[in-house]
Amino acid sequence: MRLEIFFSLAALAPSLLLSVAADCVKFRTNGFRAASYDYYRFYDFRNLREIQNVLTFLPSTQKARTFSTVPWKAGWEARSWLSPASQTHGVDVQYTPSQMYISRNTGIPQDPLTYLTLRTTRLSKQTQLAAELNYMERDVTHASIRLSGRVRGTSGAVAGFFTYRNDTVESDIEILTRDPASQVRYSNQPTEDPNTGKSIGGLMFNRSATHKTTPEWKCL
Repeated sequence: MRLEIFFSLAALAPSLLLSVAADCVKFRTNGFRAASYDYYRFYDFRNLREIQNVLTFLPSTQKARTFSTVPWKAGWEARSWLSPASQTHGVDVQYTPSQMYISRNTGIPQDPLTYLTLRTTRLSKQTQLAAELNYMERDVTHASIRLSGRVRGTSGAVAGFFTYRNDTVESDIEILTRDPASQVRYSNQPTEDPNTGKSIGGLMFNRSATHKTTPEWKCL
């Protein structure tokens, strides 16, 4: 099984971020529920010079220049950890930085030249390799997140945003490869009983219609 997530979001030049920070003290969105925010972060992977199309697995310690520079390094961490198999999930999942890289667009001409890829692959020994990014800032009360991306792959994988209040309180936005292309899942965790694997009612909400949210940022 293979899954790739394509992001059109990544590291702007530090000078641009400094310029934004110097000119603004707060930011406001004009979406359905307008709100003010103290920080604005923008990461753009659409047209990077450094391209790493990967046909074989890279060593987990290898880091590209793009992922080792500010502001990317200050904001994000490529996770490296093992999620053991459980009663409800039958395979070990090894999260490794080797499954995250910059790819060249070889498909649709009007699409950007490059994108960030997060890949998951099932190995022959029933182990799953996967990629996970952890946002480094803590104590975030509210967030407005925009992503331009694409999820594709065989049934059995998931991509999404996962937010945590603590070790037991979690809210997620998920796209499952087994679901219709237009469906997105919004859930409060846990959605399954850890002992039986059965779903807990009232915690998951599906949205089958296509949604496009494009709030604009304004400097205050």
